[in-house]
Amino acid sequence: MKNSILTSVLLLAFFQSGFAQKNDFGKIPKTAKKWLDQLVLVEGKTFIMGNVDPAIITEADSMLVASSLERRVTAAAFYISKKEVSNLEYRQFCEAMSSKYGKEASRQFSPDTLVWSKDFPFSYFEAMETHYYRHPAYDNYPVVGVSWQQANAYCKWASEELNAALKAAGKTESPNFRLPTEAEWESAALGKTTNTNEAQLGERFAWGSSSLRDKKGLILANFRNLPDRNGFSDNSTGADNTAITAPVKSYLPNSYGIYNMSGNVSEWVEDVMRIDIITLLKLVDENRNRISAPANEKRLKPDFNQMMEVYKKSGETAAIDNLFEQIKKMNNSNFPFKENAGKNFKDILKSFLTDYRRFYNIEESDKLRVVKGGSWFDGPYYLQIGARQTMNENKSCSRVGFRLAMTKVN
Repeated sequence: MKNSILTSVLLLAFFQSGFAQKNDFGKIPKTAKKWLDQLVLVEGKTFIMGNVDPAIITEADSMLVASSLERRVTAAAFYISKKEVSNLEYRQFCEAMSSKYGKEASRQFSPDTLVWSKDFPFSYFEAMETHYYRHPAYDNYPVVGVSWQQANAYCKWASEELNAALKAAGKTESPNFRLPTEAEWESAALGKTTNTNEAQLGERFAWGSSSLRDKKGLILANFRNLPDRNGFSDNSTGADNTAITAPVKSYLPNSYGIYNMSGNVSEWVEDVMRIDIITLLKLVDENRNRISAPANEKRLKPDFNQMMEVYKKSGETAAIDNLFEQIKKMNNSNFPFKENAGKNFKDILKSFLTDYRRFYNIEESDKLRVVKGGSWFDGPYYLQIGARQTMNENKSCSRVGFRLAMTKVN
């Protein structure tokens, strides 16, 4: 009864915020209600984005850890779905594509079910190739093997379904479904805050805590809590009670009622992963200090704003020179490259930038997308709200799915 009342209130507020001029909740068509029931409103907030604790790390790449640079952002209010898109929901999309455009279209948008064996060639996942996406037993499990491009195609179809139902009932059309931005995703994962102007990310995980267990010692998410290179979580101690993915409404939701923002499957977001020269230089400095600075010495803090100005005026080489000159003036005893090694330092720095771009496919930066939330296969580091991973937008794997978002009309 409480859930029914809550849903009614939510949808009423939803339409009052700009989706319809009349608050006739009772007349919303069932097809539209099916979509709207999935959404929750996330209030706008200012917070520290990219806040991670490097100590919560098992095998995370140190450069990728440093790429989660903290920055203050403001995310406007928006709507996000309470759960990840399921196999059943995605099959309905593919069936609609097949009915409308033919079987070839359905094949174009169908998940790559072979990802289970591609990702884990020695784990005997052949049965998952056949059953995970198609078998009714997995209907309410998150769809995987879907690229960023396919996830966007699903958003487009869902928008058409919703607005066709609203239009048929004489209602005002809603904004389209889309993927959330990275800032929106973190805002939703952060949960409700008492001070929306300066929300701080003191808790690392989406359930509002920096602990992976509740007071009774139970695991709060689906993740790889003990290393297993074959692709399975070790659940010999009762850990998270699942070997791979879990149903989309597993574990406790956060304060917004959103499930699995940390763990289960990682999620595509809208953002391109662009790493400019200054960010790369920051990564160099972060890693150099992390590796070489004694605990009792302060880390070097070059003026990166100054470097950015130099970069804008004179280019990459000049920015690297500027960094080197700043570090020399600091005369920090920890600096590993002394006067007679200045050229060596600059060569190493340039080589690092080249290798970093190549390794993370930065040259195709418009194709490289951010992935958030951590998955059933990831260690604790990637479950942190501020952590991020990347994947090419036309690639897919057994660990990444997605959820819907929608702009709030003022």
